[in-house]
Amino acid sequence: MNCPKCGNEMSKGEIGVSAASRGIPALFWASTEVINKHIPSFLTIKKVVSEGGVHIKLGNGLMKNRNTGYVCKACNCVLIDL
Repeated sequence: MNCPKCGNEMSKGEIGVSAASRGIPALFWASTEVINKHIPSFLTIKKVVSEGGVHIKLGNGLMKNRNTGYVCKACNCVLIDL
């Protein structure tokens, strides 16, 4: 797969969680406007989704398959399959 940002070849892999983390962290994408209008510690997944954001549900490889993703090592662009 070619990077949509710079056109270089991307490497395929899986999105994982470090063994040092406790559980699976809640990852999300939200617009800068949404992030800037909330105190970060009070920005919940429910709030993000209600304001047009996306919850990135990570699989841990046991209960749910890990998400696949691609990384461009030239420009650090990452694409994640939800």
